[in-house]
Amino acid sequence: MSMHELSLAQSVVEIAVAEATKAGCSRVTSITIEAGVWSGVVREALEFAMTATVKDTMAEGAELIIIEVPGRVKCNACHTEFAAEEYYNACPKCNSTAVSVISGRELQVKSVTAE
Repeated sequence: MSMHELSLAQSVVEIAVAEATKAGCSRVTSITIEAGVWSGVVREALEFAMTATVKDTMAEGAELIIIEVPGRVKCNACHTEFAAEEYYNACPKCNSTAVSVISGRELQVKSVTAE
């Protein structure tokens, strides 16, 4: 198990349990995470780490939903926005490689459902 994903899983569970507790709930039923394609997260490793991390918590048995956020960049030269597999892809309009990332790096707990 990757230490990176284990640490992320621990943080996700802490957030989910805190939110459920704050809402007066006793059980987390689902956790939705947004993970950008450039976030550095290996989905399978995070899923495995979550399985281990939720044991003996109010999040045990919760459904884990991981939404993969595609990479999008904006050309700094002509301001064209486009989907990119890598953040250094050339602009399809002007061929510049000077781009700014719009999405694809995020890693966040999007929602927690509890009862």
